[in-house]
Amino acid sequence: MSLVLAAGLFTGCSNGSLSKGVEYVTESEDSAKSTDGISIETVEKTEETVEETANEASSSSSSSSDAATTETSVSGEEAVAKENENSSDDRIQVVFLGDSQFANGRDEGTDIATYTGWMTGANVYNLGVGGSCASITTGDSYDEGYVTNAFINIVNVLAGNASVDTISNEYVHEHISDIDVENVDYYVIEYGYNDYMSKHPQADELAAYDVHLYVDALRNGIDILKEISPDAKIILCCPSYCLVYDVNGQYLGDSNMTDLGYGTLSDYVDSCKALAEGLGLIYIDAYYGSEFDLNAYTIDDYTIDGLHFDQKGRYIYATVVSHYINKDLGVDTEELDTIIFNRFEYNG
Repeated sequence: MSLVLAAGLFTGCSNGSLSKGVEYVTESEDSAKSTDGISIETVEKTEETVEETANEASSSSSSSSDAATTETSVSGEEAVAKENENSSDDRIQVVFLGDSQFANGRDEGTDIATYTGWMTGANVYNLGVGGSCASITTGDSYDEGYVTNAFINIVNVLAGNASVDTISNEYVHEHISDIDVENVDYYVIEYGYNDYMSKHPQADELAAYDVHLYVDALRNGIDILKEISPDAKIILCCPSYCLVYDVNGQYLGDSNMTDLGYGTLSDYVDSCKALAEGLGLIYIDAYYGSEFDLNAYTIDDYTIDGLHFDQKGRYIYATVVSHYINKDLGVDTEELDTIIFNRFEYNG
């Protein structure tokens, strides 16, 4: 069986995986650090508000109410199971694909996907993998059996073009089969930081579907998602503003200024936005402050380490994602003002 790319198969000259050049904080380390000493007994989004939103987005009021009032004291696995139980076509299905920004908090049930499920009444599936890229390592051959957690491969597994055994992340390996791609309503996609840190080129006009390139791998994967889920909407989130450190923990600068060979992270962000606009996707700016005020002055508020969102940061991020979903559904008719961290009421 050959791996299906949107415009053909690209081969290189060596074997490998995306274990090289990944995030410096591993997924397990993120999970251990992501609680940040914040209690999650209650969430500022009141049960009444969440339940009202869920009921408008779904005709199954009992299922939506269960999602809105899920006890946050249970484990992450139990929270996800509660969110996805009694799945039916009348509840929207949302699949999250991304790096550790999406994977973090999953074990505790405080991940962006779970929060979004509460705010929209949706069944959510979190396929985030810490350290993952959109693209594959330069020089590697994307052949049958190539093991990688990259976006392009996870999409091919969803499409049935690659074996689930090519995914090394245990959680995603176990749960990806839970997804019925024909019934997915939204894909929420977020990659870029690890492509940037791994020094993967952004794009090549002469090789528009080269899976070794950040933008081209995104385009390729999105085309496949459109084929397998023709009725689904795609929400593309750019990488987030951050501070940049080398493998030894030496501070290099912020992501506006640090060029590792193929541009600054802000250049990758601009390329991501251009792709979203070109493909007519829903786009979420997590970099320039139009949705929430993440910047050099607030980085310590939003993150645990200058990169990874803390619990309140993830809740704010989920608020934005939920707004775009509810707006698309016609449930939320108001525009969302830019969220100011210190003014955002959150009883986490």
